[in-house]
Amino acid sequence: MQLQTNPDGCSFCRKKPAVLHSAGGAYQLCTECCYLFYPQIDIRQAESDGASIEDVCRSRPLAQPCCKCGVRSPQVFSEDGDYCLICAKRHKLPKADKIASRMGLSPEDLDAFVQAVLSEEAALVPDPPENLPDETRMKRIGSFSVGTQTVQIIADMLTGVQYLTNEQCSGFSPLLDRDGRPLLYQEPQESKQ
Repeated sequence: MQLQTNPDGCSFCRKKPAVLHSAGGAYQLCTECCYLFYPQIDIRQAESDGASIEDVCRSRPLAQPCCKCGVRSPQVFSEDGDYCLICAKRHKLPKADKIASRMGLSPEDLDAFVQAVLSEEAALVPDPPENLPDETRMKRIGSFSVGTQTVQIIADMLTGVQYLTNEQCSGFSPLLDRDGRPLLYQEPQESKQ
């Protein structure tokens, strides 16, 4: 299914002129649809800077993001979590089609938009280096004690993201900076003498 695009219009509602575009140009959004999916964006500033939706979202994370993508604002609320419309459709939650219908969109229209967004997001993820063996991907970079428990700090050497885990490595929690972005690990530089 192909996303029907209007060169100057919103790829989602297809009713209003677009003001922001995705990094790869696969979709663009009008002001109202930007507020629907990405309320954290300062649209006027992003528009004047010529910034893509992804660039602005990286610099301004949401306080309460979608439980799946962690980027867009949730519109579908369930016992399983709070989903943005795109992730709700992707995970086949019936409420997604109901919300789209109230906005005048058919399930097929929503599906085409979701496919455009997901294909663009997949294209923006860099390919993993081929020379990184699986056994060296996760590296223990530190540990400390909390009461009687030992907590380990593990770095994903492919992405650089640091995680906290227990001695059994039975669960991982990403370490975040004050802005809610993952802390990245960098190999210490050899001291030059």
